[in-house]
Amino acid sequence: GEMRFYLSDSNVPEPLDKSNVPVDSESGTIRLVDIPAARLAVRKFTGFVTDGEVARQKEALLQALEVDGVELDVPHGSVVPHIIFQYNPPYTLPIVRRNEIAVPVRGRLDEIDGETDIRQ
Repeated sequence: GEMRFYLSDSNVPEPLDKSNVPVDSESGTIRLVDIPAARLAVRKFTGFVTDGEVARQKEALLQALEVDGVELDVPHGSVVPHIIFQYNPPYTLPIVRRNEIAVPVRGRLDEIDGETDIRQ
């Protein structure tokens, strides 16, 4: 599996800085990787993240984007990539777990009450 943490350039913990990457630790290799910015449409859901639940949530998100006329940022006919975000420790009860699924989209961004809204 893979785990991501978001760090600002001014907040990289010691001894992990970009001059000594990758770093071998007791549990494996830790790498600092720059991930390019992306515009994502996100759907929040609860419960456990299973293959079946991911497929259901992705389909619901894609249908909502189609209804709203939001264009996906993938070549025509390509499989739509997705990212899963999980925010809770594994012992959290399913009903209160916070998960999100995200897909890349195109469109203009407007800031509305601190929330990002994608509109054509």
